[in-house]
Amino acid sequence: MSTDNAGGVVLRDGRRVLRFERVLDVPVEAVWRVLTVPERVSAWLADVEELDLVVGGRVALRCPTTDGAGARGSVTAHEPTRVLEFDTDLYGRLRWELTGVAGGARLLFTVDQDVPDDQVTRMLANWHVHLDFLTEALAGARVDWDDFPLHRWESYVDSYRAALG
Repeated sequence: MSTDNAGGVVLRDGRRVLRFERVLDVPVEAVWRVLTVPERVSAWLADVEELDLVVGGRVALRCPTTDGAGARGSVTAHEPTRVLEFDTDLYGRLRWELTGVAGGARLLFTVDQDVPDDQVTRMLANWHVHLDFLTEALAGARVDWDDFPLHRWESYVDSYRAALG
């Protein structure tokens, strides 16, 4: 369903920016649906309590694995099938950029959040797993939040720790 072009890169320029790139073998429009249709978002990211897809619109997400804790914020960019960005209280600024490529779509996902040094590998692993879930959602799967693949997350933490030193 996808190939990883880059697992995750930490850029330090005043703030930490986590970046992930995926090339997906589905059309941009299919990826856009998993980013914007609440039922599809809940298959890979979090339950959507509110999602008003206009700049300035409200966003409220509730993650089933955090005892109902969630993120609240607003839509800061919305260009249908191209760019979606949320500024949230819990996850910082989340930005998805889509471009068409031969046979599918390129997804660039950026997380701009002030992440403490000791949490960088964990945050990279968190988002890496969610992007895996996004890829699986494109094939029709839904995350079973009661059976979260902790082993997968732990292996990503170890990989990022080794890569970042």
